[in-house]
Amino acid sequence: MKRKDAMQYVGHVCDNAGAGRRVGADFHARILDSSVLVGWDCGFEPMFVAVNCYLGSRVDYADAEDIATEYLKEIGWFVDPDDCRQADYLI
Repeated sequence: MKRKDAMQYVGHVCDNAGAGRRVGADFHARILDSSVLVGWDCGFEPMFVAVNCYLGSRVDYADAEDIATEYLKEIGWFVDPDDCRQADYLI
């Protein structure tokens, strides 16, 4: 999947300072050119989280996956938080 295609499936934005929210919730809840898109296949449509660095640089892929996974566990997105799987996409 290409970045352009994945952007329509971004539901949440979080950063490496621990802040997370639904995309579009405020000025900081937006997809940046430097955002890492972390996605999971989940039925008919994938779910993506845009992970930003609060300092404006880019978060590396491994850290972005950890940040996105922890955020989705925190909001109860995974059915079983102890059995969450690796992301299917890192863009």
